[in-house]
Amino acid sequence: MARDIPELKTFSERLISRTIYNNRNRILTILSGTPEERYADFVDTHPDYLARLPLRMIAAYLGISLKTLTRIRHAQLQRDAQSMVK
Repeated sequence: MARDIPELKTFSERLISRTIYNNRNRILTILSGTPEERYADFVDTHPDYLARLPLRMIAAYLGISLKTLTRIRHAQLQRDAQSMVK
């Protein structure tokens, strides 16, 4: 079928390439990043998911506990509040 429809072949190659690239980046981040770095990367990459997904699912995706995620978010709120005061 891909031989018959060149656009389908191009589309599937791009899709596979993008998926491999995203998976490699996610694995690298999980293996070498701190929980704070993983959360920051998640916020940058998927900002719309924060409002739609429960925190327990985000924590599971990041490979951290819900308690750790809560601490990270609380610390971030504290930093943001302090930077607004200055």
